[in-house]
Amino acid sequence: MTNSYHLGVDVGASRVHAATARYTSSRNERVEPCVLSTTGDDMSASMWVSREGDLEFGAIASAWAREQPEAIVGDLRRRIGTGIPFLVAGHRVFAEEAYAQLVAWVVGAVTEIEGVPPVGVVLTHPVHWGAHRREGVRQAVEEHCRVPVDLTPEAEAAAWGAVDEAQAGELWATCDLGHTSLATAIVRRHEDGWTVLPEAFGTAPLGGLDVDDALVGSLLSDRATARSPVRAPSAELRSASVAAKEALSTDTDAVLALQFTPGPSTVRLTRDEFESLIGELLDQTVCAVRQTLTDGGVTAEDLSGVVLAGGSARIPLVTERLSTALGVSALAEPDPGAVVAMGAARMALRKSTGDLAAEPDSGSSRDEPLRPNDQVAALIPFIPPERARLATYAWRLVVASLIVVCAVYLAWAFTSDSVGVFGLGGHADSVVEPPRGG
Repeated sequence: MTNSYHLGVDVGASRVHAATARYTSSRNERVEPCVLSTTGDDMSASMWVSREGDLEFGAIASAWAREQPEAIVGDLRRRIGTGIPFLVAGHRVFAEEAYAQLVAWVVGAVTEIEGVPPVGVVLTHPVHWGAHRREGVRQAVEEHCRVPVDLTPEAEAAAWGAVDEAQAGELWATCDLGHTSLATAIVRRHEDGWTVLPEAFGTAPLGGLDVDDALVGSLLSDRATARSPVRAPSAELRSASVAAKEALSTDTDAVLALQFTPGPSTVRLTRDEFESLIGELLDQTVCAVRQTLTDGGVTAEDLSGVVLAGGSARIPLVTERLSTALGVSALAEPDPGAVVAMGAARMALRKSTGDLAAEPDSGSSRDEPLRPNDQVAALIPFIPPERARLATYAWRLVVASLIVVCAVYLAWAFTSDSVGVFGLGGHADSVVEPPRGG
């Protein structure tokens, strides 16, 4: 198996996934997730800012999150392209810089494991990002990673990761159940890959956090806990709800041991009870997919299937509900949280061998166009966005000054009979004055 590989990176609101893709000695594709933490393949998408202004990620950030929660920032993507910095520990941190350092941390961690850096990186992004956000992220990441970086919409990467065989022209829906949001899109298969249909995408404020909240509410209302005069710590309840959600993805029931002030309490939750808690959330998920179909001028009968991504896609009822509502199969990988990163890695590998042509621009026409001031900020990544206007004027002044200097010099040079100006033949002190008078 060759040592060279391509890397796919998917930065979500709360978690980061990465995957490598390479060809084996028999020219078969091998795509596998990367281990980014001691607890699993993924890692937290949060950053910790030190008093000196240094940014830390991974295990260090997770450790400091317990000691200095006020110095932790999550969901870095929400400030991309806004020019509004995070104010943390007395420092201003721009989202593009933090995002780029996070990706560089991932690339460095994978490089340490593999022994060599990747040939190239494909970084996923929300479908609705326009050219301004994509270019700002691309330049910042390339500056920190020093490797070629391509960007692709998350929906297209999800299709690459989950659909092994599809005919050109097939339409698939993608449903990414993230931590804080639900992203839906319709993608079309073509000879060179996948493309998001224009306007056929959307987001909804619905995600795994809502599932966790429903479970926390259930735990608090349970008769065993209702008798406790003092509630369990919220962090413990949150952790217990996540554990229950993960357990019920494969088991029919989950038994949780909680520590309350009067004493420990055991709570048993069945899958049927869990599914009744999240039924309304799943109805909203189905409605979001149907709305995306309507926006794209597509009906459920036009679909060949649904691709599920995101950690909450592990819930069996999600697959069942979408398949029943849309009348097509819903594909959920064993690790749906990593499917987007794995698809990005596969896309990078195919692209490097010519199996995939250059990706089409599938950015949103809804995104605000790049303004002249932002062009300078995008072209020169170290200029903060709020100083882009000043940078624009300064650049124009420099260019205008150079034009004036060149014009004056050329006018003086062409009116002189000497060719020895500035060493172009002879010396400057040998210039002969033109004759005066008649």
